[in-house]
Amino acid sequence: MAPANDPQVTIDICPSTGKNYKTMVAKSFADKLMAYGSGQYSAKEGDESAVWLTVKSSATKDQPYGCYVAWDTAKGQSGNSLIPFSSAVSADFQPGDTVYVEKLAGVKMNAHQSHNGCLRIEGTGATKGQIGVYAYSEKSAEYFKSFSASGPQSVRKQDCDPQSYYFSEDPTQNLGGVQ
Repeated sequence: MAPANDPQVTIDICPSTGKNYKTMVAKSFADKLMAYGSGQYSAKEGDESAVWLTVKSSATKDQPYGCYVAWDTAKGQSGNSLIPFSSAVSADFQPGDTVYVEKLAGVKMNAHQSHNGCLRIEGTGATKGQIGVYAYSEKSAEYFKSFSASGPQSVRKQDCDPQSYYFSEDPTQNLGGVQ
């Protein structure tokens, strides 16, 4: 949840069928939605009816935060389900493209698996020249902290097969025990 002093802003929800509507969210969450193209939203902490919001259209004068489709599961702009550590967003590639990240190949994901370096682009968020990897939750996003801090990555469009990786909420069990 956002800090109590985080201002509220209005975002637009544009369902595939039915009428568009507006909802209030924390500004920090709206900013992340714009940067990454999707995110999980729940009206209050512990809300079991949380939805996944995915960008449908970019920001305009009338919709300063863009317009989003609500799903019951994590989906990217492509409409595909997001796979932790294998789905990504990038302003440099198109949804559906697969890319190979050389420095990611071989990163130990858990005791039995290493990353094959392949990611599927599921959205056009992120800053030009950067790639955002879907990591399931803010807690598991920390697993990629040392990888991201290691400087520029060589990323190229390539036919490859993104894998599914087992991971635990315990960071010592993932990515070779990242501290």
